[in-house]
Amino acid sequence: MDDSQRENNIIKQIYPRRRRVFLSTSERVEGNSKMKMVLGGKGANIAEMKRLGIPVPPALTIDTRTNLEYLRASSQNIKKLPQILIDEYMKGIRAIESETENVFGDKESPLLVSVRSGAAESMPGMMDTILNLGLNDETIQGLIAKTGDERFAYDSYRRFIQMFSDVVLGIEKDKFEAIIHEKKSSKGNRKLDDTLLSADDWKEIINQYKFLVEKETGKPFPQDVHQQLQLAITAVFSSWNNDRAIQYRRIHRITEEMANGTAVNVQAMVFGNTGNESGTGVIFTRNPNTGEVMYDEDDSRIFYGDFLINAQGEDVVAGIRTPIDISELKNIMPEVYQKLFDTLILLEKHYRDLQDVEFTIENKKLYMLQTRNGKRTIKAAVKSAIDATKEFGVSQAEALLRIPANEITQLLLPTFKRDKKGHILNENNQPQDVIAKGTPASIGAAKGQIVFTASDAVNVYNKAQISKEKDPNTDTDQLILVTLETSPDDIGGMEVSNGICTFVGGKTSHAAVVSRQMQTPAIVSMKYIDKEDEDNWNIDYENNILQIGPHKIKRLDWVSMDGTTGELLLGKLPSVEPELDENFKIIMDWTDEFRSVGIKANAEEEKVVCHAKQYGAEGIGLARTEHMFFHNVVLFQTMLMADTETKKEKALEKLLNIQKNDFKMIFKHMESKSVTVRLLDPPIHEFLPKKDTDKKLVADALGLLVKDIDELASKMHESNPMLGTRGVRLLLKHPEIPVMQVRAIIRAAFESKNEGVDVKPEIMIPLVNDVEEFIAIKNIINPVIDEESKKFEMSRDSLDLKIGTMIELPAAAMPNMAAAIAKEADFASFGTNDLTQTVMGLSRDDTTGYISNCIENGIYKKDPFEVLHPSVKELIEQCIVAMKQANPDIVIGICGEHGGDPDSIAFLNSIYVDTGLEQKVKGVDYVSMSPSRIPGGKVAAAQAELMGSNLD
Repeated sequence: MDDSQRENNIIKQIYPRRRRVFLSTSERVEGNSKMKMVLGGKGANIAEMKRLGIPVPPALTIDTRTNLEYLRASSQNIKKLPQILIDEYMKGIRAIESETENVFGDKESPLLVSVRSGAAESMPGMMDTILNLGLNDETIQGLIAKTGDERFAYDSYRRFIQMFSDVVLGIEKDKFEAIIHEKKSSKGNRKLDDTLLSADDWKEIINQYKFLVEKETGKPFPQDVHQQLQLAITAVFSSWNNDRAIQYRRIHRITEEMANGTAVNVQAMVFGNTGNESGTGVIFTRNPNTGEVMYDEDDSRIFYGDFLINAQGEDVVAGIRTPIDISELKNIMPEVYQKLFDTLILLEKHYRDLQDVEFTIENKKLYMLQTRNGKRTIKAAVKSAIDATKEFGVSQAEALLRIPANEITQLLLPTFKRDKKGHILNENNQPQDVIAKGTPASIGAAKGQIVFTASDAVNVYNKAQISKEKDPNTDTDQLILVTLETSPDDIGGMEVSNGICTFVGGKTSHAAVVSRQMQTPAIVSMKYIDKEDEDNWNIDYENNILQIGPHKIKRLDWVSMDGTTGELLLGKLPSVEPELDENFKIIMDWTDEFRSVGIKANAEEEKVVCHAKQYGAEGIGLARTEHMFFHNVVLFQTMLMADTETKKEKALEKLLNIQKNDFKMIFKHMESKSVTVRLLDPPIHEFLPKKDTDKKLVADALGLLVKDIDELASKMHESNPMLGTRGVRLLLKHPEIPVMQVRAIIRAAFESKNEGVDVKPEIMIPLVNDVEEFIAIKNIINPVIDEESKKFEMSRDSLDLKIGTMIELPAAAMPNMAAAIAKEADFASFGTNDLTQTVMGLSRDDTTGYISNCIENGIYKKDPFEVLHPSVKELIEQCIVAMKQANPDIVIGICGEHGGDPDSIAFLNSIYVDTGLEQKVKGVDYVSMSPSRIPGGKVAAAQAELMGSNLD
């Protein structure tokens, strides 16, 4: 079998005979908005708009499955399109020709098309687009003859050569931009607007473009329009797996179930660059920062968006030119604006959601190019979800499903402190001068060290992570990216930046749209604050200096920015906690109606406990007593290293009183709610004095020498402390510690009860391997509880006291052992951080680089310390089933960091156990998490209940 036969056989296997192309023409519409997984969002919505009678240029869509087939063939080095696909899409081209009365490749009346990507989940700018395809040295003459506009035709041709060469031929677009800048410089103004270049200018530039292409590729620019189309389709297919698209899907956790492959949309071109009666723009039907319907000073409804006269769509999205606010279109082309207004209202009512729409005006005729549910900040998501129930008849359940649970914590981020006049205050409570102001593009306050390129942001951030391992309190990873404009290739630098500022581009530019989706504060179209000198700014990329008016800001200088107001300021300004508005409370009330899983907090410090209460925690699921010792570490070290029982007992008595008061504080704030206190868990080595000053303090307290402390510490040294003397092993080895801690808990509970506080204490025994360890600790602490009960003349039953354990080792989670523990315990909570470490043999602190590589190479889908790994999920489910069947009354929770992860919550919510009762019982009763994750946890739990948690 020769190579040709082998290739044909592979093509037949990979590309079976089936339908791959779907039309959206006036004569035939073969898709609809429900077909996003097949046609991608863009193709599905083009079809839907056609069905609604909206003016949309005719199009064909090649489905997403064909993309996957192409990628499979490409992996076997077969990169040409199969003839069956070419034949099918050419039938579609004929249908487009029929509607437009233009012919693809015709010298007199040429059909030009755009070739655009479109996945089921919107990925703005991450994959490839080519406009004006079908132009060559012959068809351009037909375009000139038909339009009578030589300048427009050559402008379109140079755009096509530039985009095609970048996307298909891999020639850097900056090389083409340099040719344009050189032409503008020769005319005496490097910043000359593109619209002021003549037809002759563009002709000269096109010749230079062609020369560049032949120099870079060794071949002339392709003149065969059919070859152009085939190459463009394969480039769009390939862009599904380009670096920025992969990175974007990782950042936004877009799984194969959500979007698998991109469709290719081939659509007849309409031209916004034919003169001053043409244009293009992008509009959101509501403010994507706040979700609010917008009105002008006359109380007339307006929209959030930008447009450009005499331009094509990429000019707006890429921020090449600073656009005009969409409201100005009403004055320039009132009839077109009214048609656009009516269309936007229709689309919003039809989709029952905030829409992001692209449009083109060609000689005063309006065309809609695409619509999609708009990317928005979490504040806008909450507002628009609530409004949808009032305006569009959307149910609360459906509205709740629209809110991204993993982004809700953004509502809790700090803001800058302001005075009554609205001025941002510095650390001295004095107004800080604003040095630049621009268009607010994504809400939120941010501060960080300034960087000027996305690549530099990535480098600085990665170096800062190394420093952070040594000093967790370092803030050198806080960065503000200030640059001329951003492009899709900048996604990595945008991800690691706290805030983003650009001097070019409008509120629908790439920087604005992507920042909003990332929930990153952003400002676009920045200017120097002095309006009379607002263009007095410059970024010196070579020397890494930003000059704004009289201010010179060097790389890694600190700046602060507010994406809500568009203000940039010098320095590292203090922030304050945000106020939670009524919309936040409404959403939280909705979650309480739908979810069945309880939401608790991991907290022990008063400020954190108060936050937990404010955010709606239904109790404390994990109070880590070792965190309380950190404030009195020398006293605890003195107790550990005491060389006599008298010294040890003296230190224990002091610690008891400190712990008792801490517990009373928690009980008071969490009145009538359960408080789970974990007995001491971490290994001894974490508490041993390491600094000479600390050793001296401990030595003085014990009447010893520093060398004595060193000797004692060396005796306590362990080779593998995380699997050494910690948790239940530490408590059994030093029973005085659990005795002291339980005495403090019970005294705090009885004293609080006598003071009128309703308390529900729970005692958690950590790191249990075997039921006998659990029983042994119960035998140590039960006499203490009885002793304190007698002392206070109150029964332990009056406290509703519960004793349980933390499941964080595989031995305890195995079904038989889990069942035995369940018969002895009132509750069990999974410590998923340690359980993941011990099940997978991965050190959370030492394998971050390895895990990142695994995710990049597709070995792991997600970080197992962020989202439960399948093997850990399997063990947890087996353990829960065994425990609930052994003791249907046992309360089961989760208190690791996974407790706040929406995917993990959905899995836990799906577990039901057959205990022989009439109905299956819920496997997990509560999840416990950091207070800031509680709102997202509530939303995730409600969504999981609504969706039925149908997960793999």
